[in-house]
Amino acid sequence: MIQSYAGCECADICFEAAKICLERDISFALTFLPGSSKPLFAASESLPQRVSSLSDCKDGFILNTFASEIKYPLLIKNELAPERIISSNGMCASGVAPYVTTWEGSTDKNEYIKRVSALISLLSETGGKTVISRVVCGSSVNIDWIDVAKKLFQQFDDAYRFLYYTPQTGAWLGATPETLLAYDGFAGRVDTMS
Repeated sequence: MIQSYAGCECADICFEAAKICLERDISFALTFLPGSSKPLFAASESLPQRVSSLSDCKDGFILNTFASEIKYPLLIKNELAPERIISSNGMCASGVAPYVTTWEGSTDKNEYIKRVSALISLLSETGGKTVISRVVCGSSVNIDWIDVAKKLFQQFDDAYRFLYYTPQTGAWLGATPETLLAYDGFAGRVDTMS
């Protein structure tokens, strides 16, 4: 979730800064709004901290679940400009990351189909809507996150695109097709695609 953070005129500079952040264990978020080629970037000199309310989050990137289920979400403060990250030598995050439980197993395909079928039956009775996904876990030491992000972001330029990393959560990359909420303060207008 974007609170506010630096726009970057050059996507290549933000991607280069993100690569350095990954190499140096620095928390960062790199996002593109739907239809925009101008990246938004936030990086923090310190580990992300848990925040007790969104009003505490004046400047940075907030990490929470889709339904804001985490009572105290993480905040990546907007402390480091991409140019500063690129020009600095030896900079790294400090401190101890809070314990985070990671997902260890993939969803069994047959179990997934069984659960989706049951959900479809329930939704046909109630008229509800849901978004279904399947977790597939794996590992690779040779993922070039920046190259994958560039390709994904170019392929889905009408989506909200994100790449973020914290020592607590690891790296996450994605593109979501829905603009959940867009607010134009000047026009006093709110738009949604959901």
